[in-house]
Amino acid sequence: MQKMRLKVDSGEILLAEKFEIKDTDNATGIEKKVSQISGPLVCQALEFLENEKTTPISQNEDEATYCRLIKKSDGEICWDYSGKKIINKVRAFVKWPVAFSFLNGKKVNFYRMRQNGNLNFSEFESEKNGTIVAADKNSGIAVKTADGLLNIELLQQEGKKILDWKNFLNGSRNLQGSIFGEIYGAF
Repeated sequence: MQKMRLKVDSGEILLAEKFEIKDTDNATGIEKKVSQISGPLVCQALEFLENEKTTPISQNEDEATYCRLIKKSDGEICWDYSGKKIINKVRAFVKWPVAFSFLNGKKVNFYRMRQNGNLNFSEFESEKNGTIVAADKNSGIAVKTADGLLNIELLQQEGKKILDWKNFLNGSRNLQGSIFGEIYGAF
């Protein structure tokens, strides 16, 4: 809770509460946690203000971070980034604009990914980033990034419903060797 000011994130902090953000949390889960915490905090802050029991804490403007307006195009994945950065983009954009890439001319949205712990990255280092290095029932859908391999867990092909990787594989053949990010596939 903070006092409102004309400048973003410049009002004094009235009340704050820390909470854990797990590696599996996405924007929807964090939003739910904040909504559960904020109700009681609002009541407590109002009580403190009414009874003058709070000492507002000034924010340090040197520590402020600013976010520009997010556009739909910001959801596009650059497979040249680290796996962690890509996973965090998927987690952050799970509601909007939704992380996406192109595969064989079709847009594919991503809703959950994780680091691959089964395959040896060194075997695939010469592959282009964005290459699907595995697409089977044992390995899942594994994609090469700048520093490792990611497994896609929830995805949605353009015009279709959201599927887990196993069901996606049932309707998609010969994915291994395909490259995300290339609108019309490898030539």
